[in-house]
Amino acid sequence: MVVRVLSLILYRAVLGSMILLYQILALVFQFPLLSFRPIVIMVSLISALSLAYVIYLARLLDRRRFLLDLKEEESRFSLNGFVLVQFLIDLIIVSLLVYYEGVVDSSFRFAYLAVILVSAVFLDKFSIYAIMVCSLSMYYVTLVLMFYPKVSHLMELDPLFLARSINPYITGQVVLCFFTALLSGFLQTSYRNARGVLLEKDRNIRSLRHMRRKIVESLPGGLLICDLDGHITFVNGVGMRLLGLDPSQTDSSVNVWASFGLAESVVEEIDLNRPPLRTECLIQVGGIQRTLGVTLSSLEFESGNRGYLFVFQDLTKIKMLEEDKRLMDRMSAVGKMAAGVAHEIRNPLAAISGSIQVLREFLPQEETAHELAEIVDKETRRLNDTISAFLNYARPGTPALLKKLDLCHVLRDFFLLLENDGQYAHLALELSVGQGDFSVLADEGKLNQVLWNLVRNSAKAAGENGRIILECDLIGHEVRCAVRDNGIGMTEDQVNELFTPFRSFSNGTGLGMSVVYEIMQAHKGRIKVDSEPGRGTTVSLLFPRYLD
Repeated sequence: MVVRVLSLILYRAVLGSMILLYQILALVFQFPLLSFRPIVIMVSLISALSLAYVIYLARLLDRRRFLLDLKEEESRFSLNGFVLVQFLIDLIIVSLLVYYEGVVDSSFRFAYLAVILVSAVFLDKFSIYAIMVCSLSMYYVTLVLMFYPKVSHLMELDPLFLARSINPYITGQVVLCFFTALLSGFLQTSYRNARGVLLEKDRNIRSLRHMRRKIVESLPGGLLICDLDGHITFVNGVGMRLLGLDPSQTDSSVNVWASFGLAESVVEEIDLNRPPLRTECLIQVGGIQRTLGVTLSSLEFESGNRGYLFVFQDLTKIKMLEEDKRLMDRMSAVGKMAAGVAHEIRNPLAAISGSIQVLREFLPQEETAHELAEIVDKETRRLNDTISAFLNYARPGTPALLKKLDLCHVLRDFFLLLENDGQYAHLALELSVGQGDFSVLADEGKLNQVLWNLVRNSAKAAGENGRIILECDLIGHEVRCAVRDNGIGMTEDQVNELFTPFRSFSNGTGLGMSVVYEIMQAHKGRIKVDSEPGRGTTVSLLFPRYLD
């Protein structure tokens, strides 16, 4: 509605400007000039009407909320009535100017055609013909007003003399007005049909753009487009989160090749005629290392310029699951082997142990013979302990008593036992507990077994005057229990082999951490190991938080 009122203002401004331009051209090129006084009157009236439209538009904007609440049909009816009144005012002004210039000799009588033609832009077809009838009626009135004083004395002899005097002048105007209205209606129909088609196409384009934007933003992975120099031209929301970018950074300040860690030699291999390049990249985002699976292909823009299309996903969790799966398969195979070997060895071992006990009674009373028998008995018991460890590892089982526990309370009780154990008196022991709800679903006996294994390893790594810290806090939806030491630490390769069975970094069986891993798997928990040579090790146990 506001646009149509602005169009009326523009229409009157253009009309006044054309009249003034005609006068200027007439002066320059010696055209017949229009009468000065009618021009002044018409321009003044047009300016007054334009001012009235401006005031009306201001009021319309003030009442915009009210107008938006109107029904569409009521709003359209109100607007059509307003526009129709304005065109009737235009016809009255044109009729006054035509009458002032002598009607028949007036150059303004063709302004009726302009009013009819312009009305097709704002009104429907019925209103156009109504404007045509009004214009003919007003022109007829001006003719009557012009001819009546001249022929009034003759009308006493012939009442139809006035009509016969006017008919030659009105006939041509009727033909012009009728064909102008017919042309205006045809143009209006064509315009509205074309406008309807364009509006429908515009709606379809907007819908497709909206759908495309939603599809791109709903992708489970990142999507990024850049030019040949690596400057980002587009990146979706998921991509910005994965790369740790801010909206203000999606410009030339970010180098895409450096962000993905791709060498120029790899980029040069990408071509429009080659299949997409698939690779994996390691990136650091907020201090966290992520593994991204990247599909990179060449892209040609509409302008003919080339660029690159990145489609990438976060594979960090998948890589962790793959590593866990490989470790579980390896441990399962070793466990089955251990169970079979243990059964095959334990029976002969029991026979050896029983036999050496019997043979002790028949040995001579020599110290050397008894020492050798004691060594055999001791090594037999050690071998039996190792086989028992095999069997415990091969059948760690599911925690027997899964119940709601306060992990902080369990850790405090364990720390109390640890402080009173003389074996660890040479160590500096600390307990750090956070605030919050530390409820987990676990078996307290299995948790203590895990903690003892970790503390024994930390004590061996820390050595004399070492330090061990037990920690408990919340991380998101998980409860974290950690054992930290200031020992010798481990290399990256040692951390990767930490949970492999029979891989011992001291004089143990190499099954302690494997058992810890199995117990944590049974609790649906995770283990995270942070270690550097010479800086100690932190083993974090992450349990799902129990919520009632």
